[in-house]
Amino acid sequence: MTRPITCAFVLLFICAGATHAAASEDLPPAELHGVYPLDNGLVLAYPLDNLFRGWVECTGRGHHRALDIGGVGPDAGLGSVVRALGRAKVTQIGMPADDPERFGTPLVGVATVVRSSHELPAWKDVAGYGRVNFFTRNYGRHRSGGTISIKLLDGPLVGHEVHYLHVAAARRGLAVGDVVEAGDELGLLGGTAVLDAPPHLHLSIDTPEGRAIDVGPVFGIGVTRVPCRADGKLIAAIRARYTKAARILMSALRRDRARNVVAPEVVSSCGTNVIEGGFEDGKLLSQRFVVAALEDGTLAPFTLQLERVQGLRWAPRIQIEDLRGNALFTGTLAQPGARKRFAFKSLASGKRGSASVVVTPKQLEAVAVKVTAWPVHKRALRGANWRLTIERACR
Repeated sequence: MTRPITCAFVLLFICAGATHAAASEDLPPAELHGVYPLDNGLVLAYPLDNLFRGWVECTGRGHHRALDIGGVGPDAGLGSVVRALGRAKVTQIGMPADDPERFGTPLVGVATVVRSSHELPAWKDVAGYGRVNFFTRNYGRHRSGGTISIKLLDGPLVGHEVHYLHVAAARRGLAVGDVVEAGDELGLLGGTAVLDAPPHLHLSIDTPEGRAIDVGPVFGIGVTRVPCRADGKLIAAIRARYTKAARILMSALRRDRARNVVAPEVVSSCGTNVIEGGFEDGKLLSQRFVVAALEDGTLAPFTLQLERVQGLRWAPRIQIEDLRGNALFTGTLAQPGARKRFAFKSLASGKRGSASVVVTPKQLEAVAVKVTAWPVHKRALRGANWRLTIERACR
């Protein structure tokens, strides 16, 4: 697989490279739990290094029409980021603290818990969230723990609803009705309504008609379906197959990220800066640049213009995020809460030519600019090149 170059322009728009470790557990959190785009235009909800149970066809209490994704990293992944599969509208948020009867009573007053013979912290103070309790004292009526649901608005699964269960907390400020972008932070991994197994994310996907589908093929690891009356040997063989496929996938995704970097490049932080690139092999992936305040600390506005330079007809799109990956501007509109931090003036969406927006910071905060495309058939991006112009007055 070939993926576009990814650069980070910080302060002097310095393009910095990433590092890659052979073992996923040795990677820093930003790399281990980063954004992993797939070739189908979706983004992994969570790294697939530690898969548990897949789809089970039994009816009644035995069914499990989902994929359990085990936590990775320190403390079995507690407090690590869970992300949106694609551009979507938030349809449900339910947390134990808000409704203990449905989602489980929060486990408080203890420092640690034991799950599968491992002692884990019962809570942590997490930046941007405050104190997060990772477990509940009981299952709750829904047996789901903390739940976030989103309905995909475009891409290969448009109209499908994605359900995230057992999460510890929803991102602060996230509300039903919000539109999130692919890879946006939704919340934190936990073990709510999980009283024996290790912390994990229970992920399920329903079609627009309400029929659950196997998540494995969506992520490119093959089916995870296990027949209801399968014996232990068959169950182990199926799990070994999709677990191996997942590890191969994660290795390839991290290898591509490590390979697709360039040597540091310095560009003036004011004046006119032009950056050019392309969508290699027609892959609908974004390239990300970080724009910070001027060196003297002034809050100077800057104009972004994205142009289609070469290729079949495709529509350029500018997206703007904060450095945690949360959407601020999605091509035409500012997200709720973003206007307290920045002013956005959309000059052109890009759907009928170039895309252009003026960004005025209201505080000293860097933003990440994503060069991407409005939903388009993958073939339209073959050989497609773009030009991003950043203009900011020097003072």
